[in-house]
Amino acid sequence: MSFKHILPAALAALFLLSACEGLGGGSFTYKMDGVEITEGSTVDLQIGQFIDIYAYPEDGSEPHRLVAWTSEDPSVAASLSGGLIGVHGGETSATAHIEGTEKTVTMKVRVPKTPHGDIYVSIDSDEDGKPAFFVNGERTDEKWDILTQDEQGNIFQGVISGSLTVKMNGNTVVEGHTIPGTLANYKAKGGKLYMVSNVSDAQAHWCIISSAGVVREGDLDTTHNEWDSGAGAVNAMDEAPDGTLVFWGRIWNPENKWVTYAHIWKLLTDGSVTARMHYRDGWDLMRPSYDAGIDSEGNHIVLIRDFDLGDFEIWKNETMLYRPTENAHIANWGRSGKMVLCGTDIWFGCCEITRQGDEWWDMTSALTVFKNGKKQFAAVTVEDSLGGMDICITPSGDVYTVTITYGALICKNGNPVLFIPEFNLVNPSLAVREL
Repeated sequence: MSFKHILPAALAALFLLSACEGLGGGSFTYKMDGVEITEGSTVDLQIGQFIDIYAYPEDGSEPHRLVAWTSEDPSVAASLSGGLIGVHGGETSATAHIEGTEKTVTMKVRVPKTPHGDIYVSIDSDEDGKPAFFVNGERTDEKWDILTQDEQGNIFQGVISGSLTVKMNGNTVVEGHTIPGTLANYKAKGGKLYMVSNVSDAQAHWCIISSAGVVREGDLDTTHNEWDSGAGAVNAMDEAPDGTLVFWGRIWNPENKWVTYAHIWKLLTDGSVTARMHYRDGWDLMRPSYDAGIDSEGNHIVLIRDFDLGDFEIWKNETMLYRPTENAHIANWGRSGKMVLCGTDIWFGCCEITRQGDEWWDMTSALTVFKNGKKQFAAVTVEDSLGGMDICITPSGDVYTVTITYGALICKNGNPVLFIPEFNLVNPSLAVREL
């Protein structure tokens, strides 16, 4: 579904607006798509669709006038930049105010409903440069440095503020636990939360949490690697069916620390560690969560990005499976790609850019979702840059996405279900609890 009409006035639906006779300031006409609409008319608005309003006098003696909106229920349709935008399914009324007059027109606004679960969104940075957190589109004072869910639908929310506190499905399972270093990655799988942090260039720390609290944790010596490099860092971890812990990360070239290589460590059940360099030289692992994992058959699935080519590759064990985005460039700001494993299926969502001309602004950006290398749908398409994305899959198989395009647009299986009308949001994380 295309959302080229999300906000820019040049692309928005144009209305010709008038108030009823006798309100003063002259007479205006009110039309939508060439059809005249009167006071009390009904307007159908899609989620994420923006309508930009102008008023024109019938006698043509004055230029058009801008119109501002007041919405009775901003959770259904909100006033934004002088226009009206669909936020969530429902019905409300909205009043248009013609600039420079006392004229108003009130209309009924309908936004189509799509059933969905409870939607949790965390934002790295809002318009004020601070983290922001939303439940079903409403801001909450609760803070989440960690927000993720597993294939069973378990939702983990965590806060790291001097110590670690983690909730699983709303219940506190860890409180006041110390996690050394800087959190590098987290993921949820099989009722467990896997966390890995980098303490130094020579050491990483890992921790596994379940409903019973911290069930396993320890340290990994990253200098134990194939090249005997004295510096390394872990980007992701997962657990194999036999209990082996697998860590993906990077080591620095001992002769040139500007050069890094993808590397893998295995912590076996007997406590021994094996180390090996994987994949082609010059390729690195993504930092966002789910950049590497183990599928239900024990295969290692890794998402690798070549920053020079602006492309992704997905590898299974030591073989490249495919490049899902080889026809488009990955250069949007914020998180540009994420992989989710469901059984043996590989789901992947990314923000692609396709150049339309020579100028930097001549572009089309799309949040595209792939399954096993085949495109499923483009949840969002805009003629601008996207500001980060996330993807999650519920136990029933519904695919939810969130991306930043003038606000946060959440889609279910490619169809919009919720829009958060706030500007300058950066890097969203998403979790959905099925009802």
